Amino acid sequence: MATCIGLLVLWTLRTEVVPGLAFHLLGITTLTLMVGWSLAVIGASLVLAATVFWGAADASGYPVSLITVVVVPAALTQVLLVVVRGMLPRHFFIYVLVNAFLTAGLAALAGGCIAVLLLAGEGAYAFADLQQQVMPFFPLMFFPEAVINGWIITLMVALRPGWVWSFSDADYLDGK
Repeated sequence: MATCIGLLVLWTLRTEVVPGLAFHLLGITTLTLMVGWSLAVIGASLVLAATVFWGAADASGYPVSLITVVVVPAALTQVLLVVVRGMLPRHFFIYVLVNAFLTAGLAALAGGCIAVLLLAGEGAYAFADLQQQVMPFFPLMFFPEAVINGWIITLMVALRPGWVWSFSDADYLDGK
């Protein structure tokens, strides 16, 4: 519950680039690594509904936001977690760098690209306008998203590893 409240605060700190389109940090990678894909989607969906109720987001954009801000980043985080566990050695540094840091940036980038495609496909905005006014900010959002998620997961794993569902001391620290 505290993580969802933190996510709500994070999502209300936003900047509007184009009328109706706002950038904000996601934090979905942290939530997914903490509680798993299914609970992350449920919790983030409730947070998204709270932002609509609170007036920080428009109700008509809920389905697109649900896909681009919740489902795609959470799914990408879960898929990359499984792939990294299968292909790379289980080591604390790999967990933090790849699963938390790199995955968070890629999840934000993927969600942004899908949002642009959906908005252009629906005719809400011209693709050329989105390409000029929104997409240049994607690289600028990659790094802060990665840093915030990497930092939070590193602190959580160091101080409260039991709170992070996908982390196990036995797998990532013992004998390393």
